[in-house]
Amino acid sequence: MANQAVVDWLAISKALLCDLAPEASPSDFGQGMDRAAFARLVDDESGRVDRALVDMAIAADETAVRARFAQLGAEARVALLSRWAMYTAAWEKLRHDPAPQLWIPPTDTWRAVFLAMTSEGERSTAAARCLWPADF
Repeated sequence: MANQAVVDWLAISKALLCDLAPEASPSDFGQGMDRAAFARLVDDESGRVDRALVDMAIAADETAVRARFAQLGAEARVALLSRWAMYTAAWEKLRHDPAPQLWIPPTDTWRAVFLAMTSEGERSTAAARCLWPADF
């Protein structure tokens, strides 16, 4: 039986992705790129992607999230979308786990989806503390 909390998480993640990149093609996720070039791109853009994900998590509303996503350069967008695909695959594996290793907050799950894709860092942790002070 599917874990409903994870199913809901995946639905929110998919809705966010469809809203931000409705016309995304496989190449937007890095498919078809030379492996070494793709690895360099992801490594080079990692910091920008982390900053964008935190910014989107703490954004005031959907318009602000869309505006922040639109600010990403082409390479950062590929790195972000490929990271999103990687995390989605990992979250899919939790679908039937009765006790998944996934923190799901009591409110504003959409914000947590963005933060869950960041590298562990001060800015991400500070954002989580600000968003859900009772849980941190």
